[in-house]
This record gives sequence, structure tokens and C-alpha cells, in this order.
Amino acid sequence: RLLGRVGPLLEELGCADAAEGVYRKYAEAADQPEAHVPLASFYLRHGKPAEAAALAKKHADRCPPGVTARLLSGSARAKPADVVTAESR
Repeated sequence: RLLGRVGPLLEELGCADAAEGVYRKYAEAADQPEAHVPLASFYLRHGKPAEAAALAKKHADRCPPGVTARLLSGSARAKPADVVTAESR
């Protein structure tokens, strides 16, 4: 449970790589069907919609359908990091 709280703190401090590692550990270690959601949400926030969609699809059989649908729709609406960077120039 502590792992799930450390990720947001690391993100806030600007340590995205460390936060991703924490989210990944949490997703792998936790036994809840929605343990992958923080990692998938991280991917969406950081312009990695393909990774978020892949994670949602991988866990779709154990996760509530509404959660999977939310992640997949977020992935469809999100822009990859390279597009966001090009638009901000």
C-alpha cells in the first residue's frame, strides 16, 4: 500500500523514472485486480497512451469493465509525448 503513495510523491518531485518504477512494482506486487491502474494512469499523464492501452488490455479479464473502458478511452484521447512536444514549440 505504501508503494501506491510513493509514486505520486516522486512524480510531484519531478522524478518520473523513479515514479514509473514504483508504479510498476506496485502493479506486480499487489493482488488487487486494479493494481495496474496507477501505472496505466502514469503512462497517460506522460504521453504513453499505447503503453496504457496495452496494460489495460492485459488486465481486462480480472479488472472491472468500467475501469478498463476508462483506461482505453483515455488512451484513445491521449496524445503521444512526441506529438505534445511538437505542438508546444
